[in-house]
Amino acid sequence: MNQYAQRLLELQGRPSHKLKEIGDQWQTPKPLAWGLFHHFAPKIGPVVLDLFADMSNALVGCFYTAADNALLQDWAGDSRRQGGACFANPPYSRPESDEDGNAITGMESILDYCRIQRDQGAKIMLLIKAATSDGWWPEDADCIQFISGRIGFEAPDWYTPADPVKDKPSTSGFASAVVIFDRDWKWERRPIERLNRDDLITTGEIILAMIDDRAAQLVSKLRGAVHTQDTTTPTESVDNRLEDSPVLDLSLNVDQEPEPQDDTPTNGSSVQLDMLDASHAAGNDTEPASVMPLADWYWQYQNDGPLSLDDGQWPHFVVVLTILYGVRDQYTSRQVAVACSICDEQLMDEFTTMSDETKERIRRCSMVIAQAETDTPMSDEQRQTAVTALLANVDDQKLSLKEAELIARSAVLVEEVAA
Repeated sequence: MNQYAQRLLELQGRPSHKLKEIGDQWQTPKPLAWGLFHHFAPKIGPVVLDLFADMSNALVGCFYTAADNALLQDWAGDSRRQGGACFANPPYSRPESDEDGNAITGMESILDYCRIQRDQGAKIMLLIKAATSDGWWPEDADCIQFISGRIGFEAPDWYTPADPVKDKPSTSGFASAVVIFDRDWKWERRPIERLNRDDLITTGEIILAMIDDRAAQLVSKLRGAVHTQDTTTPTESVDNRLEDSPVLDLSLNVDQEPEPQDDTPTNGSSVQLDMLDASHAAGNDTEPASVMPLADWYWQYQNDGPLSLDDGQWPHFVVVLTILYGVRDQYTSRQVAVACSICDEQLMDEFTTMSDETKERIRRCSMVIAQAETDTPMSDEQRQTAVTALLANVDDQKLSLKEAELIARSAVLVEEVAA
């Protein structure tokens, strides 16, 4: 173990500490970090590697400790194997090296290593002090975007004030910026618009709440318990509405009855199937080919199969299919035919036995997903994840379009992290 890591271990083991001893161990607030992860994921991918962390403060599952010495590791290879990008709130302490002369800390050494790893294909996000006058400031980074509002970093979990008054952690913070090293960066390099600290924190709180809920569901399944839907929804943490955004009354209450075994849509909707034109059917229900995974139905759509969908209607079709029948391994031709018909607004209105509530769910969820896909198209799996999140988490809430879009995007990101 290098001397830097050894001293840190000894410091953590002390019964109490002085404020100045925290040094470069101030931690990034988790909601802020996850807000940043969400914001930049469409451009650099999900963050999968925390470069300077330990077991108590790591933001993702894979990380390097002081004993590992990040400046000796293969960031590009490790993040590539994990399928994403790197993050660091780097240590600001004076330059220090191990017994063999290898750098451990020091901003110049850290930034030089970022450049080396960038050239090898690593995508790196740094949250750093906006010290533009310092000699180490990385003007050659591929993207630099400043954050409005000072960031109050948090004392580490192991910190115990020696004096409750003198050594109480300060949260005044300092001006910060996000720096991206990415040789494939193709977006604006110096955005004039600043990232809003409070918006990032709100986004992160929603994502972390969804992760907690997802974890609770997994634990319940492992224990053989039945997970109920009475947990607090992440949207309860959103208290700042956008005045100029249209308000969506998304009363998406998912019925808790057992999943039907026939082709009757869920959520209490009963569609008169005899209203369907025979041309809507994608095959005979008695034939094996008429029951297929969604990917196979998409192949039919792309290759001018019997699906009665106009060009560009596929994302809307996936939303409709998910709302009516849920996420399934396979869908029958009859289910697909129903969903195809409902994609036509006029035909949907003719389904007299389908509840108005279900029709509104379809319209509003489709609008949210379409907005979420404006910049970054989703896969079918992501669309279904987003729709499921809206149905499960937006119970009796009045949300702006942007807030509903945030829930949809966050669900997709959480699912990627869980995977």
